[in-house]
Amino acid sequence: MRISFIFFTLIIFFLFVHPVFSQEMRTINPISTPARLKTGGEPVAEPVPVNTQAVKSNVDKVFNAWNNGGGLMGMLSDNFYDKTRFSDAMQTNIPKDS
Repeated sequence: MRISFIFFTLIIFFLFVHPVFSQEMRTINPISTPARLKTGGEPVAEPVPVNTQAVKSNVDKVFNAWNNGGGLMGMLSDNFYDKTRFSDAMQTNIPKDS
């Protein structure tokens, strides 16, 4: 009688309690989705084309400033968020010859 009680208790333990221990305890983060348009909003019919020559010349300026030793910080605006942290990360995390 006692052995059957222990056996039954073990079966209950392994059926109901054991799966709980094997689950991962992670939080579920929702996947972000695009925001819906506000009421009365309309989607853009035709996007404005970007001046590719202006983009290329500005990218060349940034690369030249970086390759010539730190002139990149002078190109950033005064209201650039956390300018000194960006500068430190650029100097410590990115190799100069990359």
